[in-house]
Amino acid sequence: MKNMLIAGTVALLPVLALATSTPSVGEATRKDVREVKKQIQQAHREFKKENIEQNKVLRQEVREKRSATNEEARTKREAFRTEKKDLTPDERRFERVIFNKEIHAKREALRVDIHEKREAFHEEKQERRAAFKERLGELRAKHIEAFFTHMVRKIEAAIDRLEKLVDRIDSRLDKFEDNGKDVVQFRTMMDGARAKIASAEDALGSAKDAFDAMSLSEDPKDAFAEVKRLVKDTAEKVREAHRALTQVINSIRGTSELFGVLDDDSSENSTSTSGE
Repeated sequence: MKNMLIAGTVALLPVLALATSTPSVGEATRKDVREVKKQIQQAHREFKKENIEQNKVLRQEVREKRSATNEEARTKREAFRTEKKDLTPDERRFERVIFNKEIHAKREALRVDIHEKREAFHEEKQERRAAFKERLGELRAKHIEAFFTHMVRKIEAAIDRLEKLVDRIDSRLDKFEDNGKDVVQFRTMMDGARAKIASAEDALGSAKDAFDAMSLSEDPKDAFAEVKRLVKDTAEKVREAHRALTQVINSIRGTSELFGVLDDDSSENSTSTSGE
């Protein structure tokens, strides 16, 4: 037994020597944890970069669809204006209904795409807060997320109100056109207003991308300053779109009863994004 013990001790000497010349198990474990954490953070950054780039591609696709839909609407409207001279009033109304249904369906599909992308952004709230917490601390991360989410919700609501106002104005212009009124000037103004609304939506998307990228920034403070600048720019684009629609309404306000029911919606308060 004694010989076996001695032999076992001798056999363990190299192991003991190795243990004294290497870090403790605890230190090695902490090092492994740090390495794993570093790898996770790197994977998160790569995923976030990829997600931001994907959002840019999707936003460009929406922009192209919107542009194509608006161009199609203008082209068909011009063709309809030329053809309607040979149509009876009933035929004109029927063609108008068909035309409006087609365009409305395409614009509604675009709005669904936009709303889905909006909801995807809001659903990532907890993930963003966790990333900000690591860089900025829990309290500041919570404050920053709350500020941005609040402003985004306000801007989205303002854009939605503008879209509804556009639909109502279009509906009344259709009725005027069916009754033989010349609304070409107002249609052109409406195209300009739509372009401004689209610009506001695009600017909001850019602000969201910048906000997402904050978790990757080496200087979150400067990155947040840029985010606030983009939010302010977006809010101004919303106001520009509202002013464009107000100009349309004011330009035809004297045309009988057309916009009597829209007066409340045309006030500055209806698209207010103050507080940024």
